Amino acid sequence: AWAGQPRGQGSSVPWERFFSTEAVQAVARGDKAAPVRKPMVSVFFSDVVGFTTISSGMDALKVSDMLDRLYMRFDGVAESMGVFKIETIGDAYICATNLCDDQENTHAAILARFALAAVQAASETLVDADDPDSGRLCIRVGLCSGPVTGCLIGTKNLKFTLLGDTVNVASRMESSSSPGLIQCTDTTAALIATQDPSIPLFPRGTVEVKGKGQMATHWVHKRPGLPIADRPAGGVSPLPSAHWGPTPP
Repeated sequence: AWAGQPRGQGSSVPWERFFSTEAVQAVARGDKAAPVRKPMVSVFFSDVVGFTTISSGMDALKVSDMLDRLYMRFDGVAESMGVFKIETIGDAYICATNLCDDQENTHAAILARFALAAVQAASETLVDADDPDSGRLCIRVGLCSGPVTGCLIGTKNLKFTLLGDTVNVASRMESSSSPGLIQCTDTTAALIATQDPSIPLFPRGTVEVKGKGQMATHWVHKRPGLPIADRPAGGVSPLPSAHWGPTPP
């Protein structure tokens, strides 16, 4: 049973790493764990481009296999980089940094590099493992940094979730992104530039964000029309110098 599992990276219930030992023990007794606020977290959202079209033309077992293969790749990269997986909802993958581990000075850069690796992993994943001509997947990604609140919802099959404007905006960054690209807020871009200046950032300008109005955003690593640099299997290659501010001619 989950209540008997030790806390830590190998816990069978990942949310146990988020709460204190006392809170985990309280939940094991049937009590509620109080929500926990984190002042600065970076949040990742992705979805599969054209998922509705892809899934409508495939058997459900094939769709399940496709997502399983994709998310196994994401999970492996997340674990190796210290990224905390929150959940998957259909074709959406949600994760965060500086949530359970102390990544105060690196969280935005770690998540940006995870996003780059996730885009690459998707581009290497066949739609249908039995059909080499089925094409490969493409994702769009959104990142946002700021305060979040983590909590457990319900009493049976407890659901760990993150709440707050940061989560909502990360979702909007994803939905207003473009295929194969990573869009982030100005706040996240500033953090990335500080934490790892080797990651290029390109101003996108302002975009209309539902519930927020016009927001200035950045692309991480490339703008539309520029190819993603080739990367060795299993990791992200070194990136050219960052562009912070107006893109040079």
